[in-house]
Amino acid sequence: MHASHSRRCAALSAAIAAGVFSDDTPSAMLMDLDQILATITHIQQEAGYPASTLHTVAVKANPVGKVLQQFRDRGMGAEAASLGELQQALQVGFPPERIVFDSPAKTRSELRFALSAGVAVNLDNFQELQRAADLLAAEPALIQQQQLIGLRINPQVGEGSIAALSTGGAVSKFGFPLQEARGELIAAFQAHPWLNMLHLHVGSQGLELGTTMAGVAAVWKLLKEIEAACGKGRVRVLDIGGGLSVDFASDDVPQETLFQKQARLLDASIPELFSPDCSVRLVTENGRSLLAKAGCVASVVEYTKSSGGRHIAVTHVGADLCMRACYMPDTWGLRVFVCDAKGRQKEGAAGVEEVVQDIAGPLCFQGDRLAVGRNMPEAEVGDYVLVADVGAYTLSMYSRYNSRCSPPVYGYRSTSAAAGAAAEGQVAAAVDSQVAAGGDAMQLELLRAGETLQQVLHFWNQLE
Repeated sequence: MHASHSRRCAALSAAIAAGVFSDDTPSAMLMDLDQILATITHIQQEAGYPASTLHTVAVKANPVGKVLQQFRDRGMGAEAASLGELQQALQVGFPPERIVFDSPAKTRSELRFALSAGVAVNLDNFQELQRAADLLAAEPALIQQQQLIGLRINPQVGEGSIAALSTGGAVSKFGFPLQEARGELIAAFQAHPWLNMLHLHVGSQGLELGTTMAGVAAVWKLLKEIEAACGKGRVRVLDIGGGLSVDFASDDVPQETLFQKQARLLDASIPELFSPDCSVRLVTENGRSLLAKAGCVASVVEYTKSSGGRHIAVTHVGADLCMRACYMPDTWGLRVFVCDAKGRQKEGAAGVEEVVQDIAGPLCFQGDRLAVGRNMPEAEVGDYVLVADVGAYTLSMYSRYNSRCSPPVYGYRSTSAAAGAAAEGQVAAAVDSQVAAGGDAMQLELLRAGETLQQVLHFWNQLE
């Protein structure tokens, strides 16, 4: 058993022993806080980015306050794509100068709030640019000292394998189209002296790193053209977005992580960014690559049945939490494990037979299945199903369909030397390497209470 999975099973066992699960709480999310810390340490100290880089976490990936605090406390920033995410970042305590606001549909009041709060603001289109110009002309005091205001550029360098997550193609709902508006973009910097940042985000999961880097190079070229027209130092920040892909099929850590590879390619293509004399600060906005692997969700097996000769286990986790995995299993399939009533993995255990079975969720449609026709240990009533790699884009996308309560979120930390190794700044793999195959004792911490039925009813019946 991989050490990362040993940690998941140990956390599940700790949650079962602590009485986390009940009829009222049949499922729970579990976040590996040691792994989050190790990932932060890796991207900040070991990956090789310029020393001045501001790494931010995408709030949309996992907006749970106590999860975001892990990043805040270690000097990272927050990227917000809505007023709600911006307010959450401020409420969690991120300093305004470490927050980037990227919403493509900002209202006038949202734009005014962001500017008055002093967060970095990226404008998405020429109409929004004019709206910002009008607002700043009417209220010059909105421009804070050292205020960062930028333009989101679509470099139009191509798409990845998942069209819905590709934002850098010829046609995109995001940003100023670089190939069509280069002259107008340079003119915008000439006309508006408060513009001082460039932003891009080429896409997310399923996008080759080479495509992302081609986009960065294209926007860097634009930056140099702006400097030629407006003076060196005019663009203070280059925000390259995020979108680094995650391997949902394995827990193995590659010899060169994607963070390291991106930093290496940046150094090779834009060495000026790594010079101590460079006036441009680099910003990143990652979410899935920071959090997905750190999260799992567990549910009790409520019932089992046989239909059409296939074993079916009915659980309390499905498309409500893992929407993409259920609706698009060929693209977003997740690893699903069966554990016994004490949280021990049944695969490979003595006397446990494997059968072809479905792992079904609780929702009222046939496609609500996390595993279909998979050969795996037979799930029995009272067992637990454990789903890996759900630390990002699951709870934040939770569905209201069938009016079910969203699950609680617990963090877990190793009580062994693994946590100490991570705190000392070891590489991400150090946490896993310290865990014995038999599992390690875990400390649990409530990060977010589960939703109550009353809160769900309030959602549907509130009038104010």
